[in-house]
Amino acid sequence: MTVHILIQCSKSKSVEPPQSLVWNNEMNHELWNKNWTSSSNQTQVRRLYTGRAIKSEIERISSNADFNGYVISAGAGLVYLDDDIPSYEATFLDDIGPNFQNWSTLPNGGLKNLQINDGDIIVTFAAPIYHRALLADPD
Repeated sequence: MTVHILIQCSKSKSVEPPQSLVWNNEMNHELWNKNWTSSSNQTQVRRLYTGRAIKSEIERISSNADFNGYVISAGAGLVYLDDDIPSYEATFLDDIGPNFQNWSTLPNGGLKNLQINDGDIIVTFAAPIYHRALLADPD
């Protein structure tokens, strides 16, 4: 049995995002995905986020071999802790990012990334808007 733990991203990151990956009023979903895929500077997810809460959550997840950790990212989609992604600035809060209903179509996709087996458990630790993104996912 594997426990899949999904945690939300944090604003604090170890790398400054390029201007092309800072969600602003001119940004749309199509442009975001294009900018994302053309970004060459990438950092491992577990090293990118530097917020106090997420660092603690990543440490706890990493200390147990039966846990698989993922980040519910408002910029990427669902990303595994060992994935490499570019730094970005986007959130589902305050309309400073994509609509949570489009979360599964972000560059790294949504819940389809989970490899679930019989007996596995999924646990999420996230704000309500991030849970709404999960619930809106077609998978």
